Amino acid sequence: EVVGRVAVTIEHCLSALQMQQAQARAPDQLNAWENYQRGRALLASRHCANLHRARDFFERAIATDQTFARAQAGKALALYELYDRDIAGDLDKQRMRIRQEARKAVQIDPDDPLCHIALSCGTRIFGDPDGGLAALERATALCPNSTRALGDMAYFQASIGQLAEARRNLGLAMELNPYDPAPG
Repeated sequence: EVVGRVAVTIEHCLSALQMQQAQARAPDQLNAWENYQRGRALLASRHCANLHRARDFFERAIATDQTFARAQAGKALALYELYDRDIAGDLDKQRMRIRQEARKAVQIDPDDPLCHIALSCGTRIFGDPDGGLAALERATALCPNSTRALGDMAYFQASIGQLAEARRNLGLAMELNPYDPAPG
């Protein structure tokens, strides 16, 4: 338990530092990792304009390294967040694209929990609770301390009436990171 908490704390501190370093460079001078970090910072804000910019940074990261699964997952998550806010676009086409991008991320790296988190979003919007939960269970099997996976799983479980499981997973996510149980 202590090791898990230390790992989460270190991960959040390193991520914050990497995002800060990426912010200091001009967008045309960023490598794939720095583009990913810029996209991740914008995705975390969840503001619509920033979500478009996040998607663009993830696309730049993918253009630099087509095997960068996390950037692919980030792109799927940005598209999912944009879908969640779009009331005028072609929603069927957007759903298909989200699922396609998430599946591609898992194909690139089936052992990356963020790819499975993205896949859960791509599955959720098609009304497949079993598929969504399976993807989140895989994400937590790969990384039991993923506050994003635990937070998403709790939300998903609550929405289908699994309240005891939802409380347990949200409680664990809050223990691991009391400030944000579902960071981007």
